Amino acid sequence: MVDSPGPVHQQRRAARECAPQALRVLMIAASPFPLPRGSQVLIAGLADSLHERGHRVEIATYPTGADSPVPAVPVHRLRPTPLYRRLDPGPALSKPLLDLLLARKTLAVARRSRPDLLHAHNFEGLLVGLWVRRKTGVPVIYHLHNLMEPELPAYFRFRPGIWAGRWVGRWVDVHLPRRADACIALHDEAAAHLRQQGVAPERVHVVPPGVHLPETPPLPPAGLRRRRGRPDGPIVLYSGNLDRYQDLDFLLEAFGQARAGCPEATLVLATHQTQETRYSRALQRTLGQGAYLLPTPSWDEMRGLLAAADVVVSPRQVCWGFPIKVLNYMAAGCPIVAAAGSAQGLRHMATAWIVPNGDVAAFARGIQRLLEDRDLAGRLGQAARSEVQYRHGWPTCARAIEQVYQTVTATHVTVER
Repeated sequence: MVDSPGPVHQQRRAARECAPQALRVLMIAASPFPLPRGSQVLIAGLADSLHERGHRVEIATYPTGADSPVPAVPVHRLRPTPLYRRLDPGPALSKPLLDLLLARKTLAVARRSRPDLLHAHNFEGLLVGLWVRRKTGVPVIYHLHNLMEPELPAYFRFRPGIWAGRWVGRWVDVHLPRRADACIALHDEAAAHLRQQGVAPERVHVVPPGVHLPETPPLPPAGLRRRRGRPDGPIVLYSGNLDRYQDLDFLLEAFGQARAGCPEATLVLATHQTQETRYSRALQRTLGQGAYLLPTPSWDEMRGLLAAADVVVSPRQVCWGFPIKVLNYMAAGCPIVAAAGSAQGLRHMATAWIVPNGDVAAFARGIQRLLEDRDLAGRLGQAARSEVQYRHGWPTCARAIEQVYQTVTATHVTVER
């Protein structure tokens, strides 16, 4: 059950030919949607793939976000409100009210479209789904993108907020997933954690995220290597948001050490993030020589940067999800240096250079080694691309999600439709 790395249109035609009986799926995206962030990219890719396989997919979500990336998938938004205009993740005083409104919206959509399944993303989506299930009897599948106990404290700077975030996150991780009809984890470690927290083993399913494989290689953006007065130096690229939990201070320290051995190197922090945060402003003040931020609002631009990069990096040290940036790196055939905590799907010296969490010197050595040894860098990049073609094509992942759907619908008796 492995897709050949053929063109996207061939994969989609094959998907339609072998799809099982169509289901009606109502996804709950308790976040701004869509956005070029990991969770939102996963939701959009999954909705697109399920639609291509003949399922009827709808999405209920927050009021903020761009236009739907899948025109054939209806997106039901809350009405815009001045209480919540942000695009970045994290706690907010207005979120409980927003989630109550999302619950009402989801219930109204469910009663109108009569779905077979509620597919909840993030723990707020699970809360909404559990309430709607109580009203309608429609089963709920919880898609676990990350654990809350390690993530929530990262949004706070002071001890009381950090303590509260850890306590709330622990309560969420222990008590909510076991109430779902099934849970989808992104990798084996997250699945084991769910079982340890009391989720029945038969309700836990491991489905790694997918990635859209480009039909043609992207072209590097013109003039990138001439920016900041560095005509032909190698480029080290980080792509993604500028939140504290990404461990970018660790990256800057490691790059400073690597640059001592490769003074022509440039670190590019490419980000789609448009709203500045206190952390991102502080980060800009600490950028050393040879490092700079590059706003990259579109995916086409980001693909071009990946094509231009000599080494790409994933410095995050605590990640119970599956970094979508890593899949994008792999799909582009880039040589990767990653901290162990965000190296899901990678193997040291087979598809990437992986270093222990917190080891700045080892991360610096990895960057420097791949900049100097281009044969090794090329082998790792090509192996990473082959791996992602084999395991992470969206048709493969969509089929695995369908198996979860079929298991739940076969064992669940709805109370009210």
